[in-house]
Amino acid sequence: YTGELLKRLAFPLELSYVHVGRYGHATSGQTLNWFAKPTIELAGRHVLLIDDIFDQGKTLSALVDWALAEGAARVTTTVLVDKLLDAGRDGAISVDYPALQCPDRYLFGCGMDFRGYWRNLPAIFALPRDMEDQQD
Repeated sequence: YTGELLKRLAFPLELSYVHVGRYGHATSGQTLNWFAKPTIELAGRHVLLIDDIFDQGKTLSALVDWALAEGAARVTTTVLVDKLLDAGRDGAISVDYPALQCPDRYLFGCGMDFRGYWRNLPAIFALPRDMEDQQD
């Protein structure tokens, strides 16, 4: 999603990378794990956080809070897919710019993985419902 989005932003910008995750190889979110932080300073900048999917909102909420704590002047969010959750999000932030919306399913492809695999698929697929709660 980031690669496609950057082609459409017609102004000078810097790109850095933050990598956090809550899923690992599971199909439901766990504790937030930090793998990489940006190499550029966020202080005083307008930061655009780009993510693949907006599910419960816990990961993106934590990233917004972190960017503001790092001194970002403004934080804007965009995601490839905004899930329409049956149960709602109980006070979670909302995404400023969702590209797509989808039903509450476990998705993979287009950068989203299933147990570490299939990020490279050129389309978005939903895991069969009977596999969504399997942990191994």
